[in-house]
Amino acid sequence: PQRTARFSDVLAGGTATVGACIFSNPVEVVKTRMQLQGELQGATARGARMFRNPFQAFVLIFRNEGLAGIQKGLAPACLYQFSMNGVRLGSY
Repeated sequence: PQRTARFSDVLAGGTATVGACIFSNPVEVVKTRMQLQGELQGATARGARMFRNPFQAFVLIFRNEGLAGIQKGLAPACLYQFSMNGVRLGSY
């Protein structure tokens, strides 16, 4: 007999993906900021780089913007992960 996905299965899958998203979001923020620093060089001194490496970028973002800065974009990322992967994992 074929088993159908229950709401609790989707909820469990979604919760797992949101948990992973909370821990991986800071890495995404640092990656995005490092990719954009070339685009934003016009706002800083000519040719100056804000971030030298990912670890230094993490520290600077956290020091200047706090936890809210390092977790920027968390709500949309969690909604996306819950809706996409929660359904996928729940129906598996």
